[in-house]
Amino acid sequence: MTALRRLIIRYWPTLRLRTIIFGTLMFVAALPGLGALYLRVYENALVRQTEAEVRALGVALAGEAALEWSQRASVPRHPNSKARAHRIAAIDVQSIPILPNAAPLLSAIISGEPNARTYADTHANLFAEVERQTGVHVMMLDKTGVVVSGEWPGQRFDQPLELKIALAGQPATVLRRNNLNPAYWVGTAFSKAAGTNLIHTEPVLLNGEVIAVFAVSKTPQDVLTSMWLDRYKIELGVALILIILVLLSLTLARAIVRPIERLSAAAQGVAMGRGKVPDNPSLPVVEIDALYEQYRVMSATIAARAGYLRDFAAALSHEFKTPLTGLRGGIELLQDHGAEMDKAKRVLFLGNMAGDAQRLTCLLTRLMELAQADLQYPDGQARADVGEVLSVVTDGLRSTGFSIELVLGKGLPAAAIDPASLERVATILMENARQAGANSIIITATQHFERLHIVFADNGPGIPPADQTRIFEPFFTNKRSSGGTGLGLAIARSLVEAHGGRLMLGESHAGASLMLVIGHWSGH
Repeated sequence: MTALRRLIIRYWPTLRLRTIIFGTLMFVAALPGLGALYLRVYENALVRQTEAEVRALGVALAGEAALEWSQRASVPRHPNSKARAHRIAAIDVQSIPILPNAAPLLSAIISGEPNARTYADTHANLFAEVERQTGVHVMMLDKTGVVVSGEWPGQRFDQPLELKIALAGQPATVLRRNNLNPAYWVGTAFSKAAGTNLIHTEPVLLNGEVIAVFAVSKTPQDVLTSMWLDRYKIELGVALILIILVLLSLTLARAIVRPIERLSAAAQGVAMGRGKVPDNPSLPVVEIDALYEQYRVMSATIAARAGYLRDFAAALSHEFKTPLTGLRGGIELLQDHGAEMDKAKRVLFLGNMAGDAQRLTCLLTRLMELAQADLQYPDGQARADVGEVLSVVTDGLRSTGFSIELVLGKGLPAAAIDPASLERVATILMENARQAGANSIIITATQHFERLHIVFADNGPGIPPADQTRIFEPFFTNKRSSGGTGLGLAIARSLVEAHGGRLMLGESHAGASLMLVIGHWSGH
């Protein structure tokens, strides 16, 4: 079983979920149609088997009668000008009309044509034995339609269809309803041929003339009886269908249900903080594999976000702890020794407390900006004119001690970012450069395929190699003594990433270089 499972997994094609479900439903929906088709074909086979039997018997009886008749009458037989080609059984129960039961005319007994009556009398035992051995009813009629052997002897039929054809020299086969057959009342719900007689009329020809007619008939075996006789084969077929349905159910369970259950259990684990990403299902399905991959990305994002929140909470606690400690200490000193302090000390302590409060206010403001940047969800339609936005920012920040040069490539498309966010990012980067000690900055905007590269290169002291991996971390700053919060670059990166871009360190031989990579609107 393990080897078989591995073989299936090895050659299992990667299907779409809709393909598997559609195939399963189509198979189940086709079962009634296949059953009906099987019954129809089976019923036709039964009727055609009876047709071939009665026709063969009719041909044999007619041929033997013609031969013996010619010998008795000393009439030489000539090749039959009405010789017929061999015909195969071809009755279709669904298309052939089922005629009503035919009965002879109720008239006085007629002796019939002498030669036909004589032949019938001498072969009565043969006809009886044939009927006993084969179940085929044999009736012989003379050339005028009078019964000379079989049921209703001496009666004349009112020329039913098959008899007319036979008296004209051609064989005929019809189905007639047999109202006396009990199967007529029970089997017709399942079988159109139930309760019918298949009648074949075969003319006896001597030198092209009809001298008698054999009417042979038999009731075809109905479908219910035949199915009962073949019940073991039918049970085998039903068992195979059930096995196929079980296999389909197992396939759906293995390819769809079980992977979803595993993913659900993993999601519960993630909700409890101990989730583990399950392996992809062994029987791949396109949608299920995509779901697992999306879950894997989601889990990694949640894990990264949880780590970010832990680090952020620790840093936030540290950043707030310092000014709060200063405030609490100043308040305690003023409470305990305020009356004894001279004015200069009191002013000093109040100034320190005011500075700590100002830092807390600045931290809260920046934290609000960072939260807004993290929660930004652009609609994909944002666009900003890079030259126009950067010109506005540079005009506002350019001063005597801080020069700004703007270099724009030709034919720049609009950037896929809203103007306010681009203005905020540019402002943060240029203010950081000025606070770091730079007195000039060059801003270059160029297009690279479907991306815009905006580089901010200053002539400041640059970023030490040890700090280059941490400059985007919240609260990381070397300018805390001068009021820096360490949140500027974190806010700028969040704003850029919210619009599908990136903010990174660029290559620089002197000073610092930060590069903003963002999609342009025409190719976004």
